[in-house]
Amino acid sequence: MHFFRVVVLLVVALMIQSCAVTGSKLPEQDSVKSNKAEVSADVYLVPMADFPESVSIIFAKLLSRELKVNVQSAPKLGKLNVSLFPGTNQFVSDEILEKSQPILKSLRESPKAKYCLLLTKADIRSASGRDEFSFSWHNKNLNTSVASMARMIEYIDGKPKVSKTTLTRLYKMSARAIGELHLGWKRSTNPLDIMYSPIRSLSDIDMIGTTHSGSVVERFEGPGK
Repeated sequence: MHFFRVVVLLVVALMIQSCAVTGSKLPEQDSVKSNKAEVSADVYLVPMADFPESVSIIFAKLLSRELKVNVQSAPKLGKLNVSLFPGTNQFVSDEILEKSQPILKSLRESPKAKYCLLLTKADIRSASGRDEFSFSWHNKNLNTSVASMARMIEYIDGKPKVSKTTLTRLYKMSARAIGELHLGWKRSTNPLDIMYSPIRSLSDIDMIGTTHSGSVVERFEGPGK
């Protein structure tokens, strides 16, 4: 029943999301919208300039209900002037988190606003270049993460499509980030647990479930995934 509820709301998000699948490009914005949310939250989902706010709003409602945490969707982030990883079209994830802080500061004027999760369609990679790409990236000191939909896109008949599978993958990685960074969940050895580690491929994301059982790994596998 739990996963059925997740799928139903993801289908709704799919129906209302209006942006086409594009390459790794963060559209520019001339100005930054006010990031004042109507209601203070424990967690904010912050869509970057390329990510549809409508989907962020649906995700916030779903994550609030399933994780029992007050998650709110903030207005879109403005232009960040993030560098590309040398020789690629991938944005440096570390810079995304660092350069977003002045804008996110307004969300944290409330003491309850403890964690921000940025959502993007752009491809990302850590500054270290250790991995060829990242599904998500975290900075515990900044209390901020970014989740990228770029590598979660489903290909149907050889064409990229933002599908139910795509959004389910993004939901899992979003819930996983909130679980670890905000709720303190530990990574798990159970391949059906949402906190299973390491996550290295789409097969891993598709395999894991949407709930956390609490079985932990002893060693933290790294900041990115």
